[in-house]
Amino acid sequence: MRKEIEFDDNLWFIHKGCEGKHYFIGNPHTFPGRIYAWCPKKKRSLFVSLSEIENMSEYSKYWINGFLYGNQPDPPTDLNGDINFESVEYRKWTESIELFTRTGYWTEEKRYCEKCGTELLNAEPNITCENC
Repeated sequence: MRKEIEFDDNLWFIHKGCEGKHYFIGNPHTFPGRIYAWCPKKKRSLFVSLSEIENMSEYSKYWINGFLYGNQPDPPTDLNGDINFESVEYRKWTESIELFTRTGYWTEEKRYCEKCGTELLNAEPNITCENC
């Protein structure tokens, strides 16, 4: 028998792949942007990303904002561990972080747009860039 998990009734969302309300319960510590959630209908926990959420409560919107800001990956550093705020890598990171707060997606893998070959931002969940 699966154990019921405690959750806050205010932190509900509708998952694109399952009917009914689901609830945010924390950080699964898998990778940035991934959220630990509970499905009362199936009585099981699951991991979700922002892109899988169809609708959510007002409380959940604020919770997600705080969660994603707290999950932001660290900025790139040089060999001494210092941040070069003028570097191309830092500018790319800031663009990626801004997008991360909207997508909830992050990868360290270098990827390129399948259409134009442009290097994708770390937070672009698709295989084509925003310009294509």
